[in-house]
Amino acid sequence: MSRAPIVIPDLERHAARAHTAVRLGARLPGGVSGLMLANHAESLMERPAVRGFAATYGTPFYHKGVLTALMPGCFSASLASRGNVEFQLEHDDNIVFGSTATGLAFIDTPDGLAFEFPVPKSQAGAILLSMVASGDRPDISVSADIVESTTRQFQGHDVRVVTNATLREISACRDGAIGESHVRLVDLAEAPSLRQELESGVVAFMGRHNERMTKGKALSAQLAKMLDQAETATPRGRLVYTVDGHLVAPD
Repeated sequence: MSRAPIVIPDLERHAARAHTAVRLGARLPGGVSGLMLANHAESLMERPAVRGFAATYGTPFYHKGVLTALMPGCFSASLASRGNVEFQLEHDDNIVFGSTATGLAFIDTPDGLAFEFPVPKSQAGAILLSMVASGDRPDISVSADIVESTTRQFQGHDVRVVTNATLREISACRDGAIGESHVRLVDLAEAPSLRQELESGVVAFMGRHNERMTKGKALSAQLAKMLDQAETATPRGRLVYTVDGHLVAPD
């Protein structure tokens, strides 16, 4: 059964931006494509692709209200079966950028499941590049059927430990559940291979960097909300805050 479509308010903006780029590119001299105009970050890329960690292992996260952790090797059987795995947007079956049949590839490591996807030169591809380059979709989320799992105690909490799962799709998303999952742009014409980046620690480093950036954005949004609420509740006088954002007292 297909899932209900997800309403993404900014999707039309990215689609319109990519569509305009394609139309402009059609009027320019040979060698300049609409895809190249989608965003400056990818405008110089000869063979744009996205890569990162689809999931990290041993990282607790909540799945349907249950504290869960994926273990190394949990996708081994699924990957060996070579079943089709799609690359979607926000787990929406109606927005598919491609799949393992069109270049999506994985490398399983003890730290996490790494992926790479050569972005097609199409309207959908331009939208994906726009979203990743602009930072609107910095994370990756996986959808999988859990085949085998056990419950273990970890620091006083019951954790569902997944040892076998069937990978169905991965999605570019705004806020992935598993820490340090991420997606970033690379140019396959110049960048080291995904395996080389894994061996040198680049992928893990970018995962940690993305996690810090995501937490920073969340904290900024929380502080902004607190300020708005405080100023609405106390319209008169100057508000005084501590360095960590707590309201001390109004003047």
